[in-house]
Amino acid sequence: MDSARVKCSLICDDVGRVKGGRHWLAEHIVPLLSAAALFACGPSHASELIQGPARVVDGDTLEVAGQRVRLYGVDAPEKAQSCQDLQGHDFACGQVAGDALRQKVGQGSVRCEVKAKDMYGRNVSACRLPSNEDMGEWLVSRGYAVAYRQYSSDYIGAEQQAQAAHRGIWAGRFEIPADWRREHKRNGNTAAPVYAGQLALPPGRAQQQPLALLPAPSATPSRGAPQAASPAAQPTVTPAPPLAASPAPLAPPLAALTPPSARDQPPSPDCAIKGNISAKGLKIYHMPGGRFYNSTRIDAGSGERWFCSEKEAVAAGWRPAQG
Repeated sequence: MDSARVKCSLICDDVGRVKGGRHWLAEHIVPLLSAAALFACGPSHASELIQGPARVVDGDTLEVAGQRVRLYGVDAPEKAQSCQDLQGHDFACGQVAGDALRQKVGQGSVRCEVKAKDMYGRNVSACRLPSNEDMGEWLVSRGYAVAYRQYSSDYIGAEQQAQAAHRGIWAGRFEIPADWRREHKRNGNTAAPVYAGQLALPPGRAQQQPLALLPAPSATPSRGAPQAASPAAQPTVTPAPPLAASPAPLAPPLAALTPPSARDQPPSPDCAIKGNISAKGLKIYHMPGGRFYNSTRIDAGSGERWFCSEKEAVAAGWRPAQG
C-alpha cells in the first residue's frame, strides 16, 4: 500500500511539472491524470472492526477484545431500572435484558463494525453473531430494548413488531431508558431500582402471556419484588414460565392495562390531548398521533385528565411526552 501511494505521489508530481512545448498536454491531459492519481492515492475509509469473544456488561454494552462496545441504534433498560408486567408486578427489566443478551452470546465470538465513539469512550458499533444475526435487531425485536431513535432509525421496524406482539417490556409498563436516565440524573440517584412507569403499550392489546419471551431464573421467580436482589437479577436464566405458572397477582390488573372502553374517549373531539400521570408522579401529556398516545389510558380517579390545547396542559402543570 505504501509503495502504491509513493508511485501515485510521483505521478502527481511529474504531471504537475509539464511545461513549454507540452502546453496542450498540460492543459488537457494533466487534469485527467491528476484526478485519477488523487483518486488512487486517497485515504482508505475501511470500517474498523472489533472481533473476538464477548463479555456482556449490560443489556446494550459488551467488552470485546479488551474494548468496550456500545451497541449501535438500541437502548436497553438500565441495570437498576424496574418495569412492570401485565399484573403490575415489578421486575428488574434492566438485569433481565443483560441476562438475555448474555445467554444469546454465550461463549461465541462477535464481529462489531465501529461507527463512532460515545462520550464515555465506548465504541458505538453494529455487532453480529457468528450466524450473522444482528444483535441490535435481536434485542429490539424481542422486547429487551427499544430503538434509539435519537441516533438511528435502523430498528424502528423491529420495535414496532415487538410492540404489536407485546413482547418483553412491551407486555407491561415501562419508561423509555433515556427518560429514566434523565430523571435519575436530575434526582442524583442512579442506583435504586425505581419503577418510572410511563405507559408503553400498543393499542388494542390483549396479551395472554406477558414476559413469555423474557428469560428468568430456573427457580420460580418472585415478580412482586422490586429489589435489585430479586431472582430476576441472577445470571443463570431459562425461558420464563407461561402465565398459568406465574404467582397469583397481588392486586387486580392495572386499569391502564385494560382494553379500551368508554373511559378512553375524550369528552369532546376538540379535547383529545391525554394528560397522564406516571408512577413517579410525573405529569405528561400525549398529543394525538404521538408514539404512546393510543396506549395511554386516562384514569380520572387518579387525577389524569383530558386537555383541549397544549397551552391548557402546560398551564395545568403537564409537560409534553418525549419521543
